[in-house]
Amino acid sequence: MKKYKCGLYVGRFQPLHVGHTNIISRMFDECDVVIVAVGSAQESGTQRNPFNFATRSQWIVETFGTRKNHILHVVPVPDREHPSNDASWGDYLLDKVWSATGMTPDVIYEGEEEERAHWYDNLDVAVVKVPRTVLPISGTMLRNAIMWNDTNVAFQLLPYAIRGYYDEMREEILKCGN
Repeated sequence: MKKYKCGLYVGRFQPLHVGHTNIISRMFDECDVVIVAVGSAQESGTQRNPFNFATRSQWIVETFGTRKNHILHVVPVPDREHPSNDASWGDYLLDKVWSATGMTPDVIYEGEEEERAHWYDNLDVAVVKVPRTVLPISGTMLRNAIMWNDTNVAFQLLPYAIRGYYDEMREEILKCGN
């Protein structure tokens, strides 16, 4: 039996990188069910959010979908019409997760995102913080490496399963004017 029944991880995955995959791998070790919520799901074609939800979801599934005896859900979470940075966002998030999966997580995994500090105040869930000092990576760092065609850095930061998409990623990033 694992430590948690259902774990949730929220990110934009613009693009998926090894910092994300380390957290998701840990979740598979500790949770019976892994839910990955793709934030800003409606966004694509911009410098900050070049990739659409379908592409980001595909990368997650291709990276983790072959694990036997594991349950993975990838859930789109669009930005709210009236953004706020408080506990109501946590309620919104869990509503989206429940609507897509019929499940409520008992643990939420996250990096050390200061802006998320109060999202989960009203929720009855454990929060596992995974410090970025373990792998100090950001999507911006990876997008820049891809834009500059720095394959040494990009291939260190991209999960092996999706390195074959490098040229498509670069084309999309350049098209968005990063």
